[in-house]
Amino acid sequence: MKYTKRPVTIDAFLWTADQETEDPEWIIAAIDAGTVWFGRDSLNNVKMFIATLEGNMTAVAGDYIIRGVAGEIYPCKPEIFEKTYRPATPVQYERPGGDLVEAIRTEKCQTVADVLKRYGEACGLDGLVSSDGTCGCVWDDLAPCDGPCDTCRLGHKGPDPTGEADYLIYPTREAAEAAKEQDNG
Repeated sequence: MKYTKRPVTIDAFLWTADQETEDPEWIIAAIDAGTVWFGRDSLNNVKMFIATLEGNMTAVAGDYIIRGVAGEIYPCKPEIFEKTYRPATPVQYERPGGDLVEAIRTEKCQTVADVLKRYGEACGLDGLVSSDGTCGCVWDDLAPCDGPCDTCRLGHKGPDPTGEADYLIYPTREAAEAAKEQDNG
């Protein structure tokens, strides 16, 4: 049976055995705790020794030193490391509508409609549109059809090409812009 490694983020650095290189705080803490120490081989090359659950492991200059998801430290040969890992991209979390959670906590958003409106406006959306496109509404007039909104999705306001309504809510920004261009053309 085959298995795929889960995408996890680890801490790692390329160990050069250079005393001038600044090491991460977590490896310094392990050295201070005695779970990582140094020695020399018969050719006087510096080696790093790491106490692991599987026994002591040895790292040589050029190996990556990894701190895993459970805080375990172990060495990894560069060819394995480069096949297994890539630099992590910092995740930027956006809070549409400012701090929506804070707005809910302070009772500025008391209903589902309030939450939808605040989130939708922050994302540049204008209202809801039914999944089949037959019904749409803006934030200030949600569900005038009195129908169930469980199939509605966020949408963009645009002109009604037939002129029967003041506007329509389109499922995509592109569709709303195309209707505007058609209306202006």
